Amino acid sequence: MNCLGLWFSERELYSLLMAHQLLSELDSEGVISRHLQPLLERIHLMLGTGEADAKALLKRVKIISSAKRPVPSQFFELVGEALLKRRRLHLCYLTRGRGEASERDVSPQRLVHYRNTWYLDAWCHTRERLLRFALDAIEGAHALETRAKDVALRQVEADMDGGYGIYAGAKRHWARMAVTSQAAQWISREQWHPNQRGRWLEDGRYELEVPYSDETEIAMDILRQGDQVEVLAPATLVSEVHSRLEAAAEQYRRRCASLGAQAGQP
Repeated sequence: MNCLGLWFSERELYSLLMAHQLLSELDSEGVISRHLQPLLERIHLMLGTGEADAKALLKRVKIISSAKRPVPSQFFELVGEALLKRRRLHLCYLTRGRGEASERDVSPQRLVHYRNTWYLDAWCHTRERLLRFALDAIEGAHALETRAKDVALRQVEADMDGGYGIYAGAKRHWARMAVTSQAAQWISREQWHPNQRGRWLEDGRYELEVPYSDETEIAMDILRQGDQVEVLAPATLVSEVHSRLEAAAEQYRRRCASLGAQAGQP
């Protein structure tokens, strides 16, 4: 039982507090408060018997968000309105990987919040397929009068949710990794993907298998583990992680040599 005399499961309490935090962050510029205030008041009622109780709980529970990429409120409001009213959007969008800005018309299908960043799953009328757009990479946007193309949510989920993390793709590969016995005490309890598979090996290590469609994000997450995780398969992912480690090692070799040379100067 919590301090307010109400029963909350871990998931329920986290969901309410995360919803409050997300809504509060969206209104940082005061542009959409007229839409958010009723929702915030509703969450306060669910958290406690009165405004003071809810505020007391919010002060005593902290959710830390790292690497957050804020979205300008006017773009979030525009995207949300187009999503609900089923209207197309004209976007000026920056593709960061290529450093290119392009203009395109899209039909919004779904908003996604992942790792403290908002994304829009939309039908791109330029590419004629479903794509995922980071809202913070939108450089300009306006709503169109044209009705949005409707794509069944089942198809959106099938096309966009099959990969690892934020990278969409229906074609799957399976990453197979061996985790040291020490790191396995944590990683064996983590969810990297809803469809992951895991088992303990005879030597005390933990084997984790995770589906992915694009190597970018899963390689980054593997690299964060340092020497605690070894990629066993497939060969393409082994090669990708090896290349990135080699590049990082070479960078630090040059830095160490430079620092050593400086230390040896009179």
